[in-house]
Amino acid sequence: MKIAGIAEISPLHSDEEENVLGTLNYTAPEYHAVQRGTVKSDLFSLGVIAYELLNGALPFGDTLPDKPTAAHFSKLIYVPSSQHNEMIPNWMDGALRKATAINPAQRYDTLSEFLYDLTHPNLAFLKAEKFVPLIERNATLFWKTLSLALLISNLALWYLLV
Repeated sequence: MKIAGIAEISPLHSDEEENVLGTLNYTAPEYHAVQRGTVKSDLFSLGVIAYELLNGALPFGDTLPDKPTAAHFSKLIYVPSSQHNEMIPNWMDGALRKATAINPAQRYDTLSEFLYDLTHPNLAFLKAEKFVPLIERNATLFWKTLSLALLISNLALWYLLV
C-alpha cells in the first residue's frame, strides 16, 4: 500500500527502480509493474487477506519470486476455496476470485461491492458455477481412475493379441 502525498505529485518513470512496499503475496500486481496504486489495489490486498483467513492459504500459492515480473503474474492460477475449505460456498469464492483478480479492471470498484458479494449470494457467481473437471477437484482420484482405465484397456488388448 502507498500513502497518498508527495509521491503522487511527481511523475513516475518506467525506468525508475522503485521499492515496492508491503508483503510480496499481499501486494497488488500493478505495484510490481511500477504503476500507481488505486482503490482496486487495496481491494486486491484485502481479498488476499480474506481468502487466507477463510482458507488458511494464499489464493495463488506462495510461489512468487522476490522480484516478480508481469510474466510471473500471468502464470498465476487462482486456487478455488473448495480445495482448502469445503465449507466456503461457491458464490463467496466468486467474490474472493474477483477481488484477487490479477487484472485490476476485473476487480471490484468499491469496498462496499466486495463486502456485499462476500456476505450475500450474487446471482452472477451462482450462474457462473460450471462443471469443474475432476482433475481440478481431485487430481489424485483423476490419475487413479485414468491409470485403472489404461490398465484395463491394456489387459484387454493383450488378451486379444494372445
